[in-house]
Amino acid sequence: MPLIGLASGGYNFNDRFIVLGGGSYPTLEAAKAAGAATFNYGEMPPVYLTDLK
Repeated sequence: MPLIGLASGGYNFNDRFIVLGGGSYPTLEAAKAAGAATFNYGEMPPVYLTDLK
């Protein structure tokens, strides 16, 4: 979502996630590397906007 990223000063929304089942990880990549189950809510808006085209 380039416009939102631009408006927010370049914040990367794709890295927004919640760890399911406990644990704490500094990044999505770290959670994936540890095999943690995650809900990646930051990836959803771009997918929805792409489907609307």
